[in-house]
Amino acid sequence: MKIAAATLTAAMLVSLVPVIAANAAEPTYVKASTLLSDSMSRTVSNSWGKATSTIAYSGSNNALAVSGGTAKMSLPKPGKSMTTEANVKSTHADASYNFSIDKLPTKGSGLYSSLHLRHSSKGFYRAVVQVTPQGKTFLEVSRSNAGKITVLTKTSLPTTVKSGQKLNVELQVTGTSPVKVQAKVWAVGTATPSKWNLSVNDSAAARITSAGTVAVSGYLSGSSQASTLRYDDVKLSSMIVEPVKPAPTTPPTTPVAPPVAPPAVSDGYLKGWGEPAFRDEFNSNLAKWNVRNNDSLSYDSARIKAANVKVSDGLLHIEGKRQTVDGRDFTSGYIDSIGKFEQQYGRWEIRAKIPTTPGDSRGIWPAFWLRNSGVGEVDIMEAWGDPFDNPTKIGTSSLTVHESTNGGKARKGWNWETMAGTKVNSSADFHTWAIEYTPTELKGYFDNKLVVTATKAELPWLWGANFQTKFNMRLNLQIGSPYHGQPIGPNYKDTKSYSDFQIDYVRAWAYKG
Repeated sequence: MKIAAATLTAAMLVSLVPVIAANAAEPTYVKASTLLSDSMSRTVSNSWGKATSTIAYSGSNNALAVSGGTAKMSLPKPGKSMTTEANVKSTHADASYNFSIDKLPTKGSGLYSSLHLRHSSKGFYRAVVQVTPQGKTFLEVSRSNAGKITVLTKTSLPTTVKSGQKLNVELQVTGTSPVKVQAKVWAVGTATPSKWNLSVNDSAAARITSAGTVAVSGYLSGSSQASTLRYDDVKLSSMIVEPVKPAPTTPPTTPVAPPVAPPAVSDGYLKGWGEPAFRDEFNSNLAKWNVRNNDSLSYDSARIKAANVKVSDGLLHIEGKRQTVDGRDFTSGYIDSIGKFEQQYGRWEIRAKIPTTPGDSRGIWPAFWLRNSGVGEVDIMEAWGDPFDNPTKIGTSSLTVHESTNGGKARKGWNWETMAGTKVNSSADFHTWAIEYTPTELKGYFDNKLVVTATKAELPWLWGANFQTKFNMRLNLQIGSPYHGQPIGPNYKDTKSYSDFQIDYVRAWAYKG
């Protein structure tokens, strides 16, 4: 990626928007995992090189270099900006660095150092520190969308700096509706402030909600002499919603199970797996999927329609509707990743809310599953509505592996929630289901808890000839199961007229050996 170069106009710096008051109900985010910690302990010319074996900075330019424990960004041309970004993505994140200026500017509005989050081709959020020729400092929080810079809020800082003096800068961006942006600046060697210098909630339609990289940029005003910025300790951490502790209650006379806190949602990075090779947070469209239309499955009472698959409010909705089309009394939806994303080994995960509510979901059959070019199949999550034909615990889901889909050879199946020892209705809230399939074992997880493991030594057929090609992903909602029940007409009183299979995200990590 080339280093971005653009001129900052006066309008970009003065286009202020009101600060929106914080919503008392908004969640509290806490740091979850470190994605990047770069002490610049290397020597590189013409770029900032690699922070790790997998995380590199963009751009090749003789104005960029790393030596002596600091990264250099020379600004030889006033009126231009320079940017380099690290190829590690996050949505809810906290970033920081420290910087210094070799020589303070002598003319104009001065020199600007910026820290970006959610940096992508669409836009980014940034914290901008301005240093004037007199050493006075200002802090700005702004948003860039489609090349338009909007200043969200700005303040003067009490710190007056000299050439070579180091300043710490921290930027935190969390949430999607609204997006909360917070920033603070303090001198290196002084105590970290407990409060943010700036905090703003961005609810505008132009807000940036998708994941992006962390980036660093510098800008020299048009009348200043050439100067150099030096950076160190570039850090990036993912953020998650802080789990809510249940309020103390009076112990009941009859012991009951304690409330189960909802599982924390990671930002995608997993220890041992790294960043996802595939992720869809369903914030925009379905470009990563094939959406099936005017199709049917032989054992399904529904007609598959593309109109039943929608993305809104950060969720994928696969809908089941009672409407007669082509002789079938229901319609439903089906998407797959054939030709768009496939892998043989790795980790696959979904966070979803399934529409199998007890008493009114007979025949409702949501599923997240894998198929390859042969006849192997892995059903990561299948669930069946109630009432049902074949006995199944209401509200549960299962993991099943089929050695062959020709002849129904379902060679192993597990009921995850029973195996996990929990008693929850998985249709009542969002939950996560995942598998890890490697050359030696297959593991199943429910709400991030390992509940079943199969090894190659125990079940060698799981690594047999039918599993030697890459798997694609499939998501669908069937209505009517030959195993657990069909809707019964004419009134379908036990089958809801509208079902909504809601998916928060689908992620997959590559197996690295």
